Amino acid sequence: TTELSERSSRVSSGDLIFVYASLVDENGTVVRVNDKEVKFEIEGDAMLVSPEVIATEAGIASAMVKVGIGGRSITIKAVMGEKESAIAINSSPK
Repeated sequence: TTELSERSSRVSSGDLIFVYASLVDENGTVVRVNDKEVKFEIEGDAMLVSPEVIATEAGIASAMVKVGIGGRSITIKAVMGEKESAIAINSSPK
């Protein structure tokens, strides 16, 4: 699954936000494994501040994203092998 930090519920232009990709089993329980590589991809007016590929710690990979100034829709994908998860957010001008 891919989630935003709770503090990122309202996203404005220029904000720095954390995005978390959790490795979960069929029941939705986080599988606490380390060193699985997760690749983050951005579509829209934003950029990764952290590296594109992040290793999991306790089943979670954390990325930092800087929101652009355009006030548009952004999609953030987390990809691990054949599996991917995405979250779409809308940013508003400050």
